[in-house]
Amino acid sequence: MGTQVYLLTGTTAGLFVYWFDRARRRWERSGPYLQPAEVCCVLADQRGALRFWAAVVAEDQGPSLCLSEDLGQSWQRIA
Repeated sequence: MGTQVYLLTGTTAGLFVYWFDRARRRWERSGPYLQPAEVCCVLADQRGALRFWAAVVAEDQGPSLCLSEDLGQSWQRIA
């Protein structure tokens, strides 16, 4: 993660990733990801390479667990 701090925000409109330096002078945002699903829970796993995990509920697929290994740019459905 280096000197950046990440804030992961799960919403009914998808997942948003905010990041900023440790001084918190400038925030940036990416997303929404995983649309049109509702993101119920999201966490960052710092063991080894940084991974984002998200629990989502989509109307057409039901509940699932998703994983991103590239800071949210791409996602794979795990379960």
